[in-house]
Amino acid sequence: MAKRSTSWGTIANLGIDGYQLKRLSSISSEVNSIRSSVQRDTQNAVATGTAITLSAISSVADLQVGMMHNLREMDNKLETLSDISWQISSYFDRKEKHEQFVGSMRIILHYMERELDEIDQYLETHTEYAAMKLEIIRDRIEQHDVKVEYFAQVSTEEMKHAQSVLDRVESTYHLLINKLGDS
Repeated sequence: MAKRSTSWGTIANLGIDGYQLKRLSSISSEVNSIRSSVQRDTQNAVATGTAITLSAISSVADLQVGMMHNLREMDNKLETLSDISWQISSYFDRKEKHEQFVGSMRIILHYMERELDEIDQYLETHTEYAAMKLEIIRDRIEQHDVKVEYFAQVSTEEMKHAQSVLDRVESTYHLLINKLGDS
């Protein structure tokens, strides 16, 4: 059998290998320690992050509830403003229609006065024709429902003017009826 010869190089290699093995074992335990520490820290960080996230979600939920409440209040206020706007619009429409109506009544009264002035000119000479024209005026008053009350909201002067025209129509009519009755 041949004798094995051991050389210093082999022994040195074995020593280095043993040292490296011990060093690797030490490094491995340090890596495992760091890994478990990192896992613990990661788990703590995740737990802390989750807690912060849940807290933030709770805060966001509270914020959303508050925003929804504010939006609801704003919607109610906008609805109220919209109702008020419609009421104002309706008021101005009614006012405009009333003014147009009163304007029409003024025109009718104006033409009645002109026709009454014309009737006064031939009242004595053409009594029957004057009576017929006056009947037409009275029919227009009834047809257009001309009343003093419509001018009450405008002014006292307008109301007095309307009353004087209507009184003039009636007094002229009674005068003509008496003239025709005497004839």
